[in-house]
Amino acid sequence: NMVQDPSRLHEWLGYRLLGLAGVPVPRVGWASVTVNGQPFGLYLHVESYDQRAFLDRHFASTQHLYEEESLSDFTAPDLLRFEIDRGDPDDRQDLIDAAAQLGLAALDPTTPLRQATASVFDWDVIVPLLAAERFIDHWDGYSGQVHNYYAHSDDAGRFTLLPWGLDQAFRNPNEDPHAGV
Repeated sequence: NMVQDPSRLHEWLGYRLLGLAGVPVPRVGWASVTVNGQPFGLYLHVESYDQRAFLDRHFASTQHLYEEESLSDFTAPDLLRFEIDRGDPDDRQDLIDAAAQLGLAALDPTTPLRQATASVFDWDVIVPLLAAERFIDHWDGYSGQVHNYYAHSDDAGRFTLLPWGLDQAFRNPNEDPHAGV
């Protein structure tokens, strides 16, 4: 309901800019809500990532769609905290493999991370996502505090990150980012 965004533009504009950067993003629109003739205000309607229409529009295949929970990242201690929104709820092997590949890459300083993990991460989408999040000052996203994102894996176990919850983007850098949260 955009209570943290008095302009009511942050999410719409943020997703628009991320989409222009080549990141798969949901469709976004506004809805004026009225119940029994009483106006309840303007609300944002954001397409859900777990809907087949979104996944089919952006990906050739889907093994899993994970929702980040509790500041979860691709590390062994966090793997069980990802919520599975699509895919086999008893199989997290793609997530385990990605975390293992990252761990191995960290041990080899001679090979660039992007090269060492290209089989499990779609860096052509992830790098623009990270750059665009910084551009729009999405401090509450993956690049800010490893929060508000989804992780999509295709049938080959290759991950793409998807942004979420852009209402905190475009903040005034002189304000406390947690004010009003």
